[in-house]
Amino acid sequence: MERSKSFLASLSVIPRNPSNASNDPDIVKVRLQSRPDLYRSAITAAKTIWTEEGPLAFYKVCHGPIVAADGDKGTLVPLMGIGGCVAVQFWLFHDMRRRLLRQHQKTDPTASKLTYPQYYVAGAYAGIGNSVLSGPIEHIRIKLQTQSSGEKRLYSGPADCIRKIYQVDGLRGIYRAQVPTILREGQGFGLWFLTYEYLVQRSVIVTGVKRDELPAWKLCGFGAVAGLILWIGSYPLDVIKSRMQSDPGLLNKVPDTMGEFKGKLAAIGSSPRYDGMVDCARKIYSQGGLGGFWRGIGPTLVRAIPCSSGTFAAYVPRHEKWN
Repeated sequence: MERSKSFLASLSVIPRNPSNASNDPDIVKVRLQSRPDLYRSAITAAKTIWTEEGPLAFYKVCHGPIVAADGDKGTLVPLMGIGGCVAVQFWLFHDMRRRLLRQHQKTDPTASKLTYPQYYVAGAYAGIGNSVLSGPIEHIRIKLQTQSSGEKRLYSGPADCIRKIYQVDGLRGIYRAQVPTILREGQGFGLWFLTYEYLVQRSVIVTGVKRDELPAWKLCGFGAVAGLILWIGSYPLDVIKSRMQSDPGLLNKVPDTMGEFKGKLAAIGSSPRYDGMVDCARKIYSQGGLGGFWRGIGPTLVRAIPCSSGTFAAYVPRHEKWN
């Protein structure tokens, strides 16, 4: 029953999740990560995207039918998928939290909360479990955000992108860069939940206010700090992941039946540029040094503040209500 209530509380976040409306800085981040040769800074990237592709290019993967940057209509990647990921994260976190607490109470029957390392473990568990969803969702989103516009574009929308990748490379192609995705999600969400819990518990100790009576502005503030820590602690892994997922090359030979797609892909390179995560990291370092692993961190942190603060503010009251 407790697990069911936690799941319902998690689902209630989806319509109110602020990450459903924050795609515009994300495309700048992805372009900076994937094309260091083309974009020198976030401002340069934003100006170039606006000038060459138009303002709607910033919303290439918004939900619902909209007019794409090149004038064609298409149903693009639903950001409700991101909200669904957030729901899964919270559900898995609280599931592992209950498991760890029961284990903790075997040695300390009076224990009512986890240790801080256990909060990290519960968060990492949630992130790793969520990677099953976030990996392919982000892969398709990045493919659409980084492809050329107009006649040179490879994919007309998310469904077309999934179909073509699966037809050539199968599930392995859909789950490209899953290893860095798992590592990023585990590290990032371990830090995310740990930071939030630490700040909440310190506030309770310092102010004497009960946890369920903390004002919304504090929940937003704690969530914002947690979001910043999430990205700072996992960003190099995200850069590696984005580089691998933005690579247009495919593992297998494109069949002749996909003639037009095969021709367009051959013009930009049909073979993968990276032979795995380690090779990708090595090439990033050779091109940009340590700074290469931090390209795009600015717009990422800007986006993290409202997304993370709003997520916790939306979820926590509902979790308390259902439980």
